[in-house]
Amino acid sequence: FSGPADKGFFGGTLFMSLCMAWNFYVTILPHFLEHDNSQFGQRLRLACYALGLVGLFGMLRAAFMNPGIVPRQDLAEVLSQCPEECRDIGSGLPKSRFLVMNGIHVAQKFCSTCAIYRPPRSKHC
Repeated sequence: FSGPADKGFFGGTLFMSLCMAWNFYVTILPHFLEHDNSQFGQRLRLACYALGLVGLFGMLRAAFMNPGIVPRQDLAEVLSQCPEECRDIGSGLPKSRFLVMNGIHVAQKFCSTCAIYRPPRSKHC
Protein backbone atom coordinates (compact mmCIF):
# COMPACT_ATOMS: atom_id res chain seq x y z
CA PHE A 1 0.00 0.00 0.00
CA SER A 2 1.08 3.57 -0.41
CA GLY A 3 0.76 4.61 3.22
CA PRO A 4 -1.35 4.57 6.35
CA ALA A 5 -3.85 7.13 5.01
CA ASP A 6 -4.73 5.02 1.96
CA LYS A 7 -5.70 1.76 3.70
CA GLY A 8 -9.42 2.52 3.48
CA PHE A 9 -9.28 2.98 -0.28
CA PHE A 10 -8.30 -0.63 -0.93
CA GLY A 11 -10.95 -2.03 1.40
CA GLY A 12 -13.61 0.23 -0.10
CA THR A 13 -12.62 -0.64 -3.65
CA LEU A 14 -12.60 -4.36 -2.88
CA PHE A 15 -16.00 -4.11 -1.17
CA MET A 16 -17.58 -2.21 -4.08
CA SER A 17 -16.07 -4.60 -6.63
CA LEU A 18 -17.38 -7.63 -4.78
CA CYS A 19 -20.83 -6.02 -4.41
CA MET A 20 -21.03 -5.33 -8.13
CA ALA A 21 -19.84 -8.87 -8.95
CA TRP A 22 -22.39 -10.34 -6.55
CA ASN A 23 -25.14 -8.24 -8.15
CA PHE A 24 -24.12 -9.43 -11.60
CA TYR A 25 -23.72 -13.11 -10.74
CA VAL A 26 -26.82 -13.40 -8.52
CA THR A 27 -29.37 -11.17 -10.25
CA ILE A 28 -28.37 -10.34 -13.82
CA LEU A 29 -26.61 -13.46 -15.12
CA PRO A 30 -29.30 -15.97 -14.00
CA HIS A 31 -32.03 -13.76 -15.47
CA PHE A 32 -30.07 -13.48 -18.72
CA LEU A 33 -29.61 -17.26 -18.94
CA GLU A 34 -33.00 -18.17 -17.44
CA HIS A 35 -34.24 -20.25 -20.36
CA ASP A 36 -30.87 -21.16 -21.85
CA ASN A 37 -29.57 -24.47 -20.50
CA SER A 38 -27.65 -25.20 -23.67
CA GLN A 39 -23.94 -25.72 -23.85
CA PHE A 40 -23.51 -22.09 -24.99
CA GLY A 41 -25.24 -20.82 -21.84
CA GLN A 42 -23.02 -22.95 -19.62
CA ARG A 43 -19.89 -21.76 -21.43
CA LEU A 44 -21.03 -18.16 -21.15
CA ARG A 45 -21.60 -18.58 -17.42
CA LEU A 46 -18.14 -20.12 -16.97
CA ALA A 47 -16.56 -17.36 -19.05
CA CYS A 48 -18.22 -14.71 -16.85
CA TYR A 49 -16.95 -16.42 -13.70
CA ALA A 50 -13.45 -16.75 -15.16
CA LEU A 51 -13.32 -13.09 -16.22
CA GLY A 52 -14.53 -12.03 -12.79
CA LEU A 53 -11.77 -14.02 -11.10
CA VAL A 54 -9.14 -12.67 -13.51
CA GLY A 55 -10.28 -9.11 -12.78
CA LEU A 56 -10.20 -9.68 -9.03
CA PHE A 57 -6.76 -11.31 -9.27
CA GLY A 58 -5.46 -8.38 -11.33
CA MET A 59 -6.76 -5.85 -8.81
CA LEU A 60 -5.22 -7.74 -5.88
CA ARG A 61 -1.93 -8.15 -7.71
CA ALA A 62 -1.74 -4.44 -8.50
CA ALA A 63 -2.62 -3.53 -4.91
CA PHE A 64 0.09 -5.67 -3.35
CA MET A 65 2.86 -5.22 -5.93
CA ASN A 66 5.84 -3.09 -5.02
CA PRO A 67 6.34 -0.56 -7.83
CA GLY A 68 9.96 0.03 -6.85
CA ILE A 69 11.89 3.28 -6.72
CA VAL A 70 14.52 5.03 -8.76
CA PRO A 71 17.33 5.94 -6.36
CA ARG A 72 18.43 9.56 -6.36
CA GLN A 73 21.88 10.44 -7.57
CA ASP A 74 24.16 13.11 -6.22
CA LEU A 75 23.62 16.26 -8.31
CA ALA A 76 27.21 17.45 -7.86
CA GLU A 77 28.54 14.12 -9.13
CA VAL A 78 26.27 14.19 -12.18
CA LEU A 79 27.22 17.79 -12.97
CA SER A 80 30.94 16.97 -12.67
CA GLN A 81 30.52 14.31 -15.37
CA CYS A 82 28.67 16.69 -17.70
CA PRO A 83 30.87 18.99 -19.79
CA GLU A 84 30.05 22.70 -20.00
CA GLU A 85 28.69 22.51 -23.56
CA CYS A 86 25.93 20.10 -22.54
CA ARG A 87 24.66 22.37 -19.74
CA ASP A 88 21.89 24.94 -19.93
CA ILE A 89 23.22 28.50 -19.76
CA GLY A 90 20.59 29.80 -17.33
CA SER A 91 20.31 26.99 -14.80
CA GLY A 92 23.61 25.17 -15.23
CA LEU A 93 21.77 21.84 -15.38
CA PRO A 94 22.22 19.37 -18.22
CA LYS A 95 20.19 20.17 -21.33
CA SER A 96 17.38 17.97 -22.58
CA ARG A 97 18.53 15.00 -24.57
CA PHE A 98 16.64 13.55 -27.50
CA LEU A 99 15.84 9.91 -28.13
CA VAL A 100 14.42 8.36 -31.28
CA MET A 101 11.54 6.05 -30.40
CA ASN A 102 9.70 4.39 -33.30
CA GLY A 103 11.01 7.06 -35.64
CA ILE A 104 9.83 9.96 -33.44
CA HIS A 105 12.21 12.33 -31.64
CA VAL A 106 11.33 12.46 -27.94
CA ALA A 107 12.88 14.93 -25.51
CA GLN A 108 14.06 13.74 -22.12
CA LYS A 109 14.27 16.53 -19.57
CA PHE A 110 16.69 16.49 -16.66
CA CYS A 111 15.19 16.49 -13.14
CA SER A 112 17.25 18.53 -10.71
CA THR A 113 15.66 16.86 -7.67
CA CYS A 114 16.55 13.26 -8.53
CA ALA A 115 19.47 14.10 -10.84
CA ILE A 116 18.22 11.78 -13.59
CA TYR A 117 16.71 12.20 -17.02
CA ARG A 118 12.96 11.70 -16.70
CA PRO A 119 11.49 8.75 -18.60
CA PRO A 120 9.62 9.54 -21.81
CA ARG A 121 5.98 10.61 -21.40
CA SER A 122 6.39 11.36 -17.67
CA LYS A 123 5.47 14.63 -16.00
CA HIS A 124 7.69 14.05 -12.99
CA CYS A 125 10.32 11.52 -12.07
